[in-house]
Amino acid sequence: MTQQTVLTILSCCLAVALVAPCASADMTDIRRWTSETDSEGTRRTVDRVRVPAPPRVLTPIELTLAALSADVRVTEAVLDQIVAVTDDPGEMIELTLSNDGRLDTSMWTDLEALGGKVVQVFSSIDGCVVRLPADQADQLLSISKVTQLDWNAPMGFSMNVARTAAQVPVVDSDDGRKEILQQQIEGGATQTEAASTTGIPGEDMDGSGVTIALVDSGVRTHPDLDNLIGCVDLRNPTTNPLDPYESTAELAGEAVACTDFTDPFGHGTHIAGILIGDGSASNGLYKGIAPGAEVISIRVLDDKGMADVGDVITGIDWAIENKGKHNI
Repeated sequence: MTQQTVLTILSCCLAVALVAPCASADMTDIRRWTSETDSEGTRRTVDRVRVPAPPRVLTPIELTLAALSADVRVTEAVLDQIVAVTDDPGEMIELTLSNDGRLDTSMWTDLEALGGKVVQVFSSIDGCVVRLPADQADQLLSISKVTQLDWNAPMGFSMNVARTAAQVPVVDSDDGRKEILQQQIEGGATQTEAASTTGIPGEDMDGSGVTIALVDSGVRTHPDLDNLIGCVDLRNPTTNPLDPYESTAELAGEAVACTDFTDPFGHGTHIAGILIGDGSASNGLYKGIAPGAEVISIRVLDDKGMADVGDVITGIDWAIENKGKHNI
């Protein structure tokens, strides 16, 4: 036997060894009964044989994922969201759809047939938010106008970068916690001193003639906020199935007078103070950046400071639709 022949045989053996485990995954054991007759009578014996296993049938949610993952219009976030609910494929999920052109009334009919509905309709972009069972999400791909399918992801407050942005040093305290040195607060520059180094405008540039649309958690009344001209609440979005061109922001209507209860979370009021606070509550000591400007509050965050992507887009829609009316 030549050396080349030996190498060929070894290569074949190695190939069989590598393929065999893969092949065995598609095999299953079955029991086989056999009978033998000898001088002592008939005996039955059992042995096991391996036969190809029947192909596994994909579940509806697996079929949904397979269809979505094969389509370039679907983002990874959609797949991750559906994977998270595979134990309950009928669970309702919310997705944002981008469309090529405006919606038509057939969208409502199609979604209702799938057990879903349109939740919000946008105006600054051609798109909407839909809610439907997770295992029906792939059916949205049959709508020819759909150009992208994304997750209507939750959004919320985060202050973990505030100290970095303010360039305030943080030190370890005696009990192991992080703290800001008190002298960094008490010894900080005054607003006048800071103007030359941070770009804060002087008294002759106070924002007069400008209306700021604040998309946040709402704004409540406060002595420093005399220039708060109205509040609109977009926390309960509505749609008009009879007129799919009417956006959710348009259906929200006009802003109304703000009250002590129009910011249950508080963040929006805090930001409004930074923007237009006139210092009334502190005898002029603490003022906002543009105390001469006006603010109109667009509430999208709930009382825990959370919203979805669609809520924020709807808030921006309202500002755009009303920019001429309020000089935004």
